[in-house]
Amino acid sequence: MIVSCDFKAIEWVVALELSKDKVGIKEWLEGVDMHAINQEKFQLRDRVTAKKFLFRLIYGGTEWSYAKDPDFNWISDKPKFWQEMIESFYTKYAGLRYWHERQVAEAMKSGYLLIPTGRRYNYVPTVRNGEKVWPRTTILNYPVQGFAAELVKIGRVLLRMRLKREVPNALIINSIHDSLVVDVEKEYTKAVLKIMWEIIHEQVLTTFNKLFTYKLSLPIRGELFYGPNQSNLEEWKPV
Repeated sequence: MIVSCDFKAIEWVVALELSKDKVGIKEWLEGVDMHAINQEKFQLRDRVTAKKFLFRLIYGGTEWSYAKDPDFNWISDKPKFWQEMIESFYTKYAGLRYWHERQVAEAMKSGYLLIPTGRRYNYVPTVRNGEKVWPRTTILNYPVQGFAAELVKIGRVLLRMRLKREVPNALIINSIHDSLVVDVEKEYTKAVLKIMWEIIHEQVLTTFNKLFTYKLSLPIRGELFYGPNQSNLEEWKPV
């Protein structure tokens, strides 16, 4: 059997954690589904497109990136329309806007940014028409994706340790972005699902807080699936 766990909206959680945006944090604690809201608001084709909408925004995507993208320009191909949407987003998540501005200013001042694990990202400007241009999207992207990746790594190590101890015949066969995939004999499926649930919802956060001086405050959540192959998976939740 295939057992798969996804870290739910992990990059959005990281962006909220680092920016301390009060509105976004309240929504996350209350279980608000941002992707569903955006999909309905903009009549987006599917959840994948809704995710793309949100993450492009938190990584500094411009009005032109939406106006020129076929996933979005059928809604409107006018940059002004998307600039208004971006402004509306930042008005709602004012803490995120302020954090974005601070990140860019700090990167331009020092040439680097640090994330809570101590990982350092260096930045250099390019010269266009005789002027320095700093890579805003990269400045905003790397700390969030990098921190999220660190959390997934902790989950992967914890999973490996627990499987070796509790279900030794289970095998981690893939780690894709924010997902971990395990191959296991059918009779041990439930045991692996329970282990994965505990790791995502409890152990990643507690382990991180033991390892680093920075303390995570937001809960981490996940979605778990199982089935005979990747094309035929059904969701699992603890009773």
